[in-house]
Amino acid sequence: HAWSMHVSGRCIGVGQVACTLASHPHTLSHAPTPHARAQVWGTDNRLFEAGGKLRVQYETMVAPRALREFNLRTEGGHGEEGREGSDGGGGGGGVCWLAPTTLHVQPAPGYEQARYATRRLEVCARDGTAVPLTLLWRRDRVTTEAGLPRDAPTHLYGYGAYGVCIDPHFSSARLSLIDRGVVYAIAHVRGGGEMGHHRWYETDGKYLRKRNSFHDFVDCAAALCERGITRPGALSCEGRSAGGLLVGGSINEAPHLFCAAVAAVPFVDVMVSI
Repeated sequence: HAWSMHVSGRCIGVGQVACTLASHPHTLSHAPTPHARAQVWGTDNRLFEAGGKLRVQYETMVAPRALREFNLRTEGGHGEEGREGSDGGGGGGGVCWLAPTTLHVQPAPGYEQARYATRRLEVCARDGTAVPLTLLWRRDRVTTEAGLPRDAPTHLYGYGAYGVCIDPHFSSARLSLIDRGVVYAIAHVRGGGEMGHHRWYETDGKYLRKRNSFHDFVDCAAALCERGITRPGALSCEGRSAGGLLVGGSINEAPHLFCAAVAAVPFVDVMVSI
């Protein structure tokens, strides 16, 4: 096996894993994913003799974290039958990701994935920037129209600081809320790193551009109402620590949009906090 490395990165805000061969260093072969918006990242394989195997973790808002092991082969190599997917350069330079073995799935007793739905939207912020917005809801508790929730109570979460990515991930802790018919939303605002650390944080999300975090969050809240997913009287928001600053700034800018706010250990009094 002539592997040189596996690479973890992001594409349009979604975590991805790819392999590159020493013989074709400019060709990346991406790991196949079970869901178009699954977060994917490579993990450690502490066996010294890996034998061409790569371990990858997957997760979505509705799918608990799963550890899968791929057996990799070069295009034209042995064992291509039963492969899950391949891409990359031609002429034998690509990589085949053979059908994986699932090694572990995050326990979630009583959870039925088919009951839940997730969707990623893009909201056009006031300066024209496309801000990702992820939704989660329970199918039999929320009325939908054109594949989106309709007029449902909604809880909007955000962080937007230090270049930290708040990726869509599975959490059993939020299911009690979802099971009561509440839509859970994550606004991936600037100040985080979801759309690239330099662009989303260094350039547009800190210092004199920190206001973009607040504007993005408010614009996401407004879009939820404008699209009929919820309404101001049924929209709450939440942020923790630096996310509490996000909530504080947002409810001061647009108090009419929110009926409740959770600012947990909020970083809102700089002089006292420092």
